Amino acid sequence: MGKSEAKASRRRFLRWVFFGAIGIAVPLAGESLAKVAFTVSPAAVGMQTPSAIFTTEGTEATFLRIKVEYFQMGQYVNLSEEYFSIQSPASVRDLATAVMMRHPSISSQMMNTMLILVNGTPAKASTSLKDNDEVDLIPLVAGG
Repeated sequence: MGKSEAKASRRRFLRWVFFGAIGIAVPLAGESLAKVAFTVSPAAVGMQTPSAIFTTEGTEATFLRIKVEYFQMGQYVNLSEEYFSIQSPASVRDLATAVMMRHPSISSQMMNTMLILVNGTPAKASTSLKDNDEVDLIPLVAGG
């Protein structure tokens, strides 16, 4: 691994830590959210990002478990599928933002030109997501 690759890897890790800390700090910032209980469902054991429920005084925020499959994206992402946990209600736009944050090599320009399928059906950015949806990200390529 060259110096530039190590530096890029370190940057990605630091970005992940930074945004993870923000994701934890934001719900805890409000006075009304002082009593927060975090529980992980047993089904979340095999997930990279566990699905969770944050319980506060009389309110409940739920998270959706979304499977993302990457097609022909080996140069951008070193895996073919992964799971995301995003707060409900969520749209394809919200998931795209989460994907770009986790994988900085995928730019918003690239995301805007991809074919996105939700459970095998073409989707728009405003399409709503449900728990256990499968989202396929397929970059449009030209050549011949």
